[in-house]
Amino acid sequence: MKTLIQQLITISSISGQEQTISDFVISWLEEEAEIKAIKIGNGNIAFCIEGEDRNQVLIFNAHLDTVNPGNISDWAYQPFGSSSGVIKGGKIYGLGASDEKAGVAALLLLAKKLITEKPLIDVWFTFVTNEEIDGNGTKEVMKYFDKQGIFKQYQSIAGVICEPTGLSEIQIAHKGNVFLQLSARGDAGHGSEPEKIKVNAIDELNKIIQKIIKLGKKWQNEYSDGILGTPTVSLTGFQAGDINVPNSFPSKAVAIFDIRTIPEMHSKVVPEIKRLLKTENVVVSTIGDPAPPGLTHKNNLIVLTLKKVWPKAKIASTAGSTDMCFFSERGISAVIFGPGEIDVVHKPNEFCYLRKIGDCVEIYNQLIMEWAKL
Repeated sequence: MKTLIQQLITISSISGQEQTISDFVISWLEEEAEIKAIKIGNGNIAFCIEGEDRNQVLIFNAHLDTVNPGNISDWAYQPFGSSSGVIKGGKIYGLGASDEKAGVAALLLLAKKLITEKPLIDVWFTFVTNEEIDGNGTKEVMKYFDKQGIFKQYQSIAGVICEPTGLSEIQIAHKGNVFLQLSARGDAGHGSEPEKIKVNAIDELNKIIQKIIKLGKKWQNEYSDGILGTPTVSLTGFQAGDINVPNSFPSKAVAIFDIRTIPEMHSKVVPEIKRLLKTENVVVSTIGDPAPPGLTHKNNLIVLTLKKVWPKAKIASTAGSTDMCFFSERGISAVIFGPGEIDVVHKPNEFCYLRKIGDCVEIYNQLIMEWAKL
């Protein structure tokens, strides 16, 4: 009999392919906890366990999707499938073990606990898709909550994002992201006749790349946040030509940039880049919707309450984006705190510590009880 986290790991749930795991979660809730959840949009799940005080609420958020496993041969154990979920030395291995099926498992076990022990306040559970791409799952859930007037029902509201922090950090902020694609066109032709190439797509794009890198350095000098630091601009992809056709000039060259932003300059990124490149031979587009920064003050009640419950965790921020930003957009304070290990995510042989899943359930439960006292 596989444990819950093993069952979750065996299911492949790469972003855009979450239907099977969504169905599993719905079925598990019905069979194990007699909870009927609702589906929102394309595979997102939400439900509320009503508390004694209907004026206060905590919203827990975990994503169902994972990144692509990459080269399977780099994995010592299968990343997913029937033979995945290997347990050794208190660790369970598999794609998404930490990011963030450990968080999903913790929330499911918490829901099962709360359904038999009525909580003091309302507790909403949300399981979302597409977090690894553009956060569209949480955006859909938030729009549903807006439409249903759910946020207006409560006098006190906060969120917990179950991203991996190893239970050692309470993360209160993350940078925004803009994933940028730059496409330059040029003349195709034979590699032996460079004199016939009037516009070289690779040369054009290289000039543009240098302009973006220079702009990134300018931003780092101009903008800084006390918690998040300075923005970053990283060239993460370059594609031109065909390795199997080395004797041809390509007609197109593409560069990908990962730009991490802070609140002061997030909305300025795309307009400023388009102005900079308006006379260049380039098409500028974004990959997915840019996600804004997320930010909760270190003295906010949800931060202080979780710190009281789990004092050994330090207050921190993260460079990577999460769905916390969609809470911040609505003025809802949230923290990032979960059982997975942040150092192993998006890597082969990802794992999580089994004991931390159970520990997390108890911490979340204590947080609910303490939040009810406010």
